Amino acid sequence: MEFRKAAADSIFRYFDISNEDGEEHLPYAKFLFTLGPTKLTIEDNLMFVQGGSFRGASNETTSRVAKTTNDLLIGSETQLDDKLALGLHIHNYEYDPQGGQFERNQTDGGVTIFYKAFAKVDLYLEANGGHVSVLRAGSEDFAQGKVGFRGQLTPKLVGKFDVGGEHRTITANGQSTDQGNPIFGGS
Repeated sequence: MEFRKAAADSIFRYFDISNEDGEEHLPYAKFLFTLGPTKLTIEDNLMFVQGGSFRGASNETTSRVAKTTNDLLIGSETQLDDKLALGLHIHNYEYDPQGGQFERNQTDGGVTIFYKAFAKVDLYLEANGGHVSVLRAGSEDFAQGKVGFRGQLTPKLVGKFDVGGEHRTITANGQSTDQGNPIFGGS
């Protein structure tokens, strides 16, 4: 069994408009376990802002208001044979501003099938689903399907790209609406 971990903490302080100053603390932890053909990853990205104020008419609301967010991901990838691998993940994101004005919780999970198409490139199919709840604003249920590739694209470029579709059912004020959207991702 192999075990690796990483941890970091960053502190940001705003110096403009002093009555709205805040400090962001960003502790981060990542644990990687290798158990035979399975790799298990646990990531927790916590952020809390102290001080600050609520700026309702500004795009700085999310960066300045006192809040706590937590982004937790647990994922695994198991090598089934020399060409196929199976990935599973569960994810939880919580956003809780002081006073609870926009409290948000998202829980989702999914499964991915990887196929080694080339020596350093995998093709994959991914299916995800989840639920989002926003205090005083309603909720959403969603399902996604994606296809993509990941790996070493050139000797100096490693990346990931996917395309797919998403279906959302949005419920607010006792009304439900359905929405379909294309989705694209890359890194």
